[in-house]
Formats: sequence, structure tokens, C-alpha cells
Amino acid sequence: MTCRRRVVRRVEVSESVLLAGFPGVGFAAPLAVYHIESFLGCEEIAELFCPSLGGVLTDGEGGLLTQAVKVKLTESVEPGILTVWTLSQPESTREAYDLCDELIRVSRELGCRLIVSMTSISGVERGKVYCAASSRKTLSRGLDAGLEAYEGEIGSLSGLLTALCRLRDVEGICLLASSSDVVADMEASEGLVRAAGRVVGVEFSLKGLEESTEEFVRVFKIYGG
Repeated sequence: MTCRRRVVRRVEVSESVLLAGFPGVGFAAPLAVYHIESFLGCEEIAELFCPSLGGVLTDGEGGLLTQAVKVKLTESVEPGILTVWTLSQPESTREAYDLCDELIRVSRELGCRLIVSMTSISGVERGKVYCAASSRKTLSRGLDAGLEAYEGEIGSLSGLLTALCRLRDVEGICLLASSSDVVADMEASEGLVRAAGRVVGVEFSLKGLEESTEEFVRVFKIYGG
């Protein structure tokens, strides 16, 4: 394994779902998950260290920030909501596989029954959110939520995580929103937040999305450049 885990806080959760936001054409999906975890008050429970995502940066004020992938959890809703997002992709295919495998492993230990991976793409209708899934049964979740099935290739972490769910006996669904290549595409992020809520069966408020966006851009400038 190229990736390793550090437990920050030990918890016991009977049932959970994982929301994962990965960069695609822009960063609408990481922003969507960042907003959800900010609104819900998710607390960090684990860090996943991947070599090409590792290292440390300064925060501009003399402090240090790790680039580890952070897994957070809120137990304030049912099922418990796990969140994770990144601003970059692993540099090697092996690292991407290992990161996704470790995410699935951590999630299953916390009673995860569904993994919702989100990303942004181009070449599809603006304002719509599309879906693909690890099985026909799981795909029906997205279709019942009013989403349109996506026919095409899904690259990088989003597609890989959903595909591995099929092999690891976990339900996996990927949500894809049309976006432009910008840091903060609020329209696409809003669509993903709404779609994730319908698929999971939890209403995620959009209240404070503008504030989340401002903070996300600040974080992006530190981590992503």
C-alpha cells in the first residue's frame, strides 16, 4: 500500500454514507462537499496520507498545514455523514487505487452503506446533474432523484472510486455536474449539493454557500495555488 492512515478520533457509527468531492473541470465538487461539512459541523476523524498528495505547506502566518486527505464525520443526522475532498489527484495510478481502497476500507469500518462520489465535467447540459453507479440497483437511486444517467468515461478518482465500490461490495454512485474550469463554480456546486441530498435522503441546506465559497477560495489559494 502506498497510502497510510492516521486515526484522529475514534468513533463508533452504526450506519453512514460517504460524500467525496474530487476536482474535475474546475473544483465545483470539492466546494460542494466543503460546504456540506461546514454547514453540518463535521469533525475530523482520520487522515489519509498519499505520497504525491503529502508534504507540508505554510499557511502564510508561520504555521504548517498538511496536505493529507481528511475524513470528517457528523453524527447530527441519520445516517451519519462522512465527508472527504481533495484539490488534486494522485500522480500515479497505483496511488489512486490505494487511496480509493483506503477510503472504502475506512468507510466500511464506520458502517458505510453508500459512497457518493462527485465531480465536474464539460460537454454536457449546463444546470443538470448526471449520475453513474456501481450497479443498476444503485443507479436507480439517482434516476429516482430526478438525475439523468451519464453515458461516457469518468476519469480519475471519481470514476475509480465508483468502480471499486462494485468490487468491494459497497453501493457507489457518481454525480457529475457541468462546470467551467474555475475555482468556485457556485451554480455547479449548488446542483451537486441538492443532488447529493436527494440521493442520500438528507436535505443539505444551501444557506451560507457564499460564505463557504469565500473560505474555500482562501483554502484553495493556500493548497492549490
